[in-house]
Amino acid sequence: VEKKNDVAETRRKLGPNVLIFGDLDAFGVLVQGTPDDVDKAVKEAIDKGVNAIWPGCDIWPSAPRENMEALMVAVEKYGNLEG
Repeated sequence: VEKKNDVAETRRKLGPNVLIFGDLDAFGVLVQGTPDDVDKAVKEAIDKGVNAIWPGCDIWPSAPRENMEALMVAVEKYGNLEG
């Protein structure tokens, strides 16, 4: 889903058995944000009910390496890798 979508509401409407990918602002967070912004955005998306962190559009080549690394760390920290 795109960042402008209300993921929590989508989750309520679709229920727990539908996969939802998304809710990460690829430009505003990954390109313009800090590693702390990335961590916060990943946690918020998971708390709202996404099953997989996914950018609303392509990941920009200008995304700083430290933000991409923070993305991987945050997904491991907050995600449910066991299913």
